[in-house]
Amino acid sequence: LPISHVHEDSLHIGHVFRFKGIIADITSNYTEAQINYYRAQEIYESLDNQLNVAKTRYNIALMHMKLNNDSLALVILKKDIEAYEAVNDTFNVINSYITTGYILNRNGAPDSALQLLKKAYYYSILYLTLLCTLESSVFTIKSPPKIYN
Repeated sequence: LPISHVHEDSLHIGHVFRFKGIIADITSNYTEAQINYYRAQEIYESLDNQLNVAKTRYNIALMHMKLNNDSLALVILKKDIEAYEAVNDTFNVINSYITTGYILNRNGAPDSALQLLKKAYYYSILYLTLLCTLESSVFTIKSPPKIYN
């Protein structure tokens, strides 16, 4: 039992650092954001929590995108897509495709961007179909997923 509390406490501490990073990022304090994102990522890695590692990396990629470090953002997003696919997180795969497409388009690769946006659209249709199918027995559509990580 104490080990599970330590695990849960560490997970929550990781979330605190990640959200502190998001707040610093929003306020353009990128040095502070980076420190907090990497603290969160370190905690998530120690817990082998690959989903939260990927979510934190996604935040880091967005920060680099804002700083016009597009090459680094693309490398990070590629890792995220692979990580999200490994845990079957379709919603975040879609977000990562859209973000990657945006970066590619702004860097003069509209054809590659369009291919990713088509993939995102395809996955979105599958995702919504699955949600509707899961909820069809009670004739309701499940609430849409959160837009933000």
